[in-house]
Amino acid sequence: MDVPIDKPATEARSSGFRPHPLVRGRHLQTMVPALLRRPPPVALSRERVELPDGDFVDTFLGPRRSGPLVLALHGLGGCANSPYILGLLAALDAAGYQGVALQYRGAAGRPNRLPRFYHAGAWDDALHALAHLRRQLGERPAAVVGFSLGGAMALNWRAAGASVVQPELTVAVSVPFDLDACARAVDQGFARVYQRHLLRGLRRGYRAKFEGRPDAPWPAERIHELRSLRAFDEHVTAPLHGFDGAVGYYRACSPGPALARIADPTLVLQARDDPFVPAAGIPGRVSPAVDLEVSPRGGHVGFLEAGPLFRPRYWVERRTLAALAEGFPD
Repeated sequence: MDVPIDKPATEARSSGFRPHPLVRGRHLQTMVPALLRRPPPVALSRERVELPDGDFVDTFLGPRRSGPLVLALHGLGGCANSPYILGLLAALDAAGYQGVALQYRGAAGRPNRLPRFYHAGAWDDALHALAHLRRQLGERPAAVVGFSLGGAMALNWRAAGASVVQPELTVAVSVPFDLDACARAVDQGFARVYQRHLLRGLRRGYRAKFEGRPDAPWPAERIHELRSLRAFDEHVTAPLHGFDGAVGYYRACSPGPALARIADPTLVLQARDDPFVPAAGIPGRVSPAVDLEVSPRGGHVGFLEAGPLFRPRYWVERRTLAALAEGFPD
């Protein structure tokens, strides 16, 4: 599956996504799946993975299957029970893949041990989780599917190259290619609704972790004063993880430049009307190993496709299963 890196760069191409006729706008495509989706039930078992630095992450394993391992990475403010994660795990289970969701340090309001959280460049935790899963479940082919911030993690991981443990296939959905531009986008107009929602969860998790702790980078009792994602990244994300402010974090961890360095099979699914990601920031040319599929519509982690309104279908799951079938033929 290796792709020669001396091949010329390729251009983004149109995807096959067609939005549901009643769910066409960027905000409907974003909000309807997030607020109204009821994924099919899937039995998950939680297991804690101890990390080399003394901290931990949680993994949530779907029903045991003999097929390739697929590790799902959630977005900012998400968790293993996010609807898009559960929907993917149910689809993987039905197709015979071993689905696993990774829940990051401090996600879902579960305080971790060390004074750090997660961010777009913190793919090392996913690497350790994948290595642990391969030891536990037996060596088998593996793929990573990342959504939003999880997609940024996955691409930054992929771009790190062959010197680290890598999955055989990567799928990234609704990726914030330029973190600085995305922070500006969600601080304008109606998109502030999404920013407020994300900040509520981030503040709640911060208070649960740092209330009364002397190593807090920002006083927990004043966390409500951080009223934008940029402010949160400036005063929390950057100092916790050693970046020179929000600008330093955005510069170091924006995954857009990674698309030119990736040398192994990678699929990126993006919508031009994503309210989190300015269309101007979608890369026009990528590594020949990267298949960048861009749809005019789809919102952010939406992609609710044409079909009966009360029997919704989510194109990302169908497209991901097709990529897995191609990448891992019987």
